[in-house]
Amino acid sequence: RRALPPRQQRSAAAAAAACPEGFYRSSEIIWHCGGATGSADVLVPRGNEAFEVSIPAGVVDLRLDATAAERIELRVGSDRPVGGGLSLRGPTPQRLVLGILAGGGTRKPTAKVKVALHYRFSSLAPCPDDPPGCLPFDRGAASRMVLDWSHRLRALRASAHEAWAVACSAAE
Repeated sequence: RRALPPRQQRSAAAAAAACPEGFYRSSEIIWHCGGATGSADVLVPRGNEAFEVSIPAGVVDLRLDATAAERIELRVGSDRPVGGGLSLRGPTPQRLVLGILAGGGTRKPTAKVKVALHYRFSSLAPCPDDPPGCLPFDRGAASRMVLDWSHRLRALRASAHEAWAVACSAAE
């Protein structure tokens, strides 16, 4: 069997990481029935507030690693830390919550730490109709959210230029 050309490999990987038509990505990881390998960058607040990643019941042979330029800690539920990674053989018996805590270091003035998640799992069973990590897209609700956000931003800033500068710096 011949390998796909690099461009088609990238397209196949993007399609595997995507939600079905009519849905949007609501999580860092989309839990496809046939498994997946991938990575995602998340911004984790410094301090005692954990960033949570939901792992559905039935994820088989999960390996998840997290790396950052600063000290981070992973916890499953309220249990003790699990180091920089999580490795589970067989299916997860129930939904798990992976909490990511970022050290309160003051080397950088930003309020968040960029954490790279690298994950691999072989399958999800039983296979739901819609993959966990995707939610139905509602065009009307999305429009209302964008308008509400725009009105709040405009109310806080004197000009559109200042509002966009603030919005873009918060996204970094």
